[in-house]
Amino acid sequence: MAGAIIHTIMEHDPNRSLGKRDFNHLTGIIVKVFPTEIPGTFFISSYKGKVPTGKLYSTYLNIRNALVDVKIITRERRSRREPSLSLDETDESTTDHLENSFRVIESENIGELNTINSAWDKTYDERQKLLGSTEFSTSNYVGKYPFLRDPQGYLVGCT
Repeated sequence: MAGAIIHTIMEHDPNRSLGKRDFNHLTGIIVKVFPTEIPGTFFISSYKGKVPTGKLYSTYLNIRNALVDVKIITRERRSRREPSLSLDETDESTTDHLENSFRVIESENIGELNTINSAWDKTYDERQKLLGSTEFSTSNYVGKYPFLRDPQGYLVGCT
């Protein structure tokens, strides 16, 4: 049921971003139509640093990821804390930013998820080249980026 609901919404507008209000609204409708259903099955909002969960939310993320994979939509970038660079500053500082970003994601000291996500996004093109090489394995990749071994490592790129 969750799949059909989210699929219908995303089919109508693939670029639509669903938020907490949307998931709570959809959950309310489901519970109203099917009174024996438990709301927490469909959506539990984030709390105490935990990411949202539930069938609606996970289906939404899976569909968005599939749409990104086939290049129907682009992944949302969240960079509220980072000031935008002017065109003159961009050329001079791109190399420095890339080096700093690699230092963040290769560090054994696992920092804040937002910082790691930002660095992960900035290094995407270079990491893709690395993954494309035949002499580089998945275990080497996980070994190179220690936060991927962390229990919360799977969250990188999801926020």
